[in-house]
Amino acid sequence: MIAALAAAAATGIVESYQVDWAALVAGRSAAQCQRHWRLLLKHLPVETRCCFPAAVAEAAARVQHSEAKVLAAAGAAAAGKAGGVGAAQQKKRKRQAADSGDDEQQQEQPGEDEEACTAAPAAGAKQMRQRKQQPAAEPAMVVSMRHMRRLAQRRQQQQQHLASKRRDASSTFSR
Repeated sequence: MIAALAAAAATGIVESYQVDWAALVAGRSAAQCQRHWRLLLKHLPVETRCCFPAAVAEAAARVQHSEAKVLAAAGAAAAGKAGGVGAAQQKKRKRQAADSGDDEQQQEQPGEDEEACTAAPAAGAKQMRQRKQQPAAEPAMVVSMRHMRRLAQRRQQQQQHLASKRRDASSTFSR
């Protein structure tokens, strides 16, 4: 039901208890949805009851924000593919030219095995330096992933807490 309320809040249906009950949950009548909402609110603790619609709206806003991020990232990726194809091809050509240049040098000097041996570790060292430099540019992403993980854990704990409250409420209601 919370997911349905969050979806309803995301579409702008839920505004201070004014809910389009028929559109809230597919397969349920408006009366069933309204009755379920009222029972849920009735059995929530007072401090949670007043915050529940705001929490639903906040969750819906987070969902909208994350969907907007995903759409923006998809749009940027599509734009990057369209514009980045030329850049990727240029990089590929440069690598091929560098590789073919190395091949030509090796063909010109076939007896120079020592130079070939030192060239390979030099190329490996260059790659190692590049790898060392790349993680230095990404700590913000790691922090944000940790933050997202913590938020997900909190959200899961809140959902478990609300589920236990609902179970307690439904068990007291059925008595």
